[in-house]
Amino acid sequence: MKAFERIQPKDWTAAVAALDAARRANVPAEAKGAGTDLVDRLKERTAAPDRVVDLRRLATHRSIARATGRVSIGALATLTEVAEGLRVDFPALADACEGAATPQIRNAATIAGTSASAALLVLPLRRFPVPEEGGSECFARNGENAFHAVFGNGTCAIVHPSAAGVALLAYGATVETLSPTGSRSIPIDSFFLRPEDDIAAENALKGSELIVEIVLPTVAGLRSAYRKVKQKQTSDWPLGEVAVAFRDDGGIARNVRIVVGAAAPCRSERRRPKPSSRGRESTARSPPPRGRPPSTARRRSPRTATGSRSSPRASGVPSSERPDFRRHRKGRRMSDHPIPLPGAAAWGADPAARCRHLRTKMMFVVNEWEARASEYPSTTAAYWCLKTMASAGPDDGVSDLDACRSGRACYQPQD
Repeated sequence: MKAFERIQPKDWTAAVAALDAARRANVPAEAKGAGTDLVDRLKERTAAPDRVVDLRRLATHRSIARATGRVSIGALATLTEVAEGLRVDFPALADACEGAATPQIRNAATIAGTSASAALLVLPLRRFPVPEEGGSECFARNGENAFHAVFGNGTCAIVHPSAAGVALLAYGATVETLSPTGSRSIPIDSFFLRPEDDIAAENALKGSELIVEIVLPTVAGLRSAYRKVKQKQTSDWPLGEVAVAFRDDGGIARNVRIVVGAAAPCRSERRRPKPSSRGRESTARSPPPRGRPPSTARRRSPRTATGSRSSPRASGVPSSERPDFRRHRKGRRMSDHPIPLPGAAAWGADPAARCRHLRTKMMFVVNEWEARASEYPSTTAAYWCLKTMASAGPDDGVSDLDACRSGRACYQPQD
């Protein structure tokens, strides 16, 4: 990569001043937290700064602070710290941070750097001048585009890689910044930019402006969730992701925010529920709490326009009435297979009793709302721990359906 001058400021004001001085002198400069995004761009030659302002050793804005009505996340807090520190209050953000990249990256990458990282474009396409780099044509729309935008891609098909950004938008966060002219607060809805707004920028940061904090409002009755779909369960870009947050008002879901990621260049576009014909506020009944048996969710399966029942996953049909998708190629159920299955002893137990960090890769994955692939034993399955990225857990014990359960020292329950 290109050689550059490294600057280590003493505080945030000095860091902003160093970036501003470089901008005024027309010297290309970049700010660096952990550098997980910047190093990739340096290697790809999509960034070639002459100066890099290193923020890693700054003493402030490194932790999570709680106050009345708000939680402030310091810009230099790592994804691991956010996942572990906000698990109870903001589970969607914790899941988004915990499912990002690998443990090594999560232990170094900062929440600010993740939120302001460059948009994702598949590497082979970097050989050609795309609109983001001054070209006139987006090759992703007609080329290798499995990871690119399917909505709002008229100008450019990039998608923002920040999983944390999806959850932050669902919570209605505020980004606090510092610049040579002072500080300002940017609502997260206005932070991410569309290619039509500025083809060369992914966010609203200007010039020498730096993120110093991300503020989340605390709301009574807040409920949230985050889900991601990937070709591999770990260390892969998402094919799709979604975060949902709402206020539970006595079983009524209010102020619902649903944010979809890995689908469009900008996350700030979303549809709001339309008011009812009688002018009342549009509300939705909140789902039953986790742990309640599916049979107690007395909801009828909605019908589609053709009159057929919609998918059991979306309709809340009791599990006893769902079709059995756990079949081999010849139509035999896995439970009828003559070969003893790994984890078969745990087959009849509650899936929620498994450790939340257990992951697997197998030939067949059932696509259900609450189900994880590790719920289904298989002779093709390979299990590993998300904390260690290995077949052994933090205690050096084996990772599988039987072992990763309550009573083990490293066990952590599912939400």
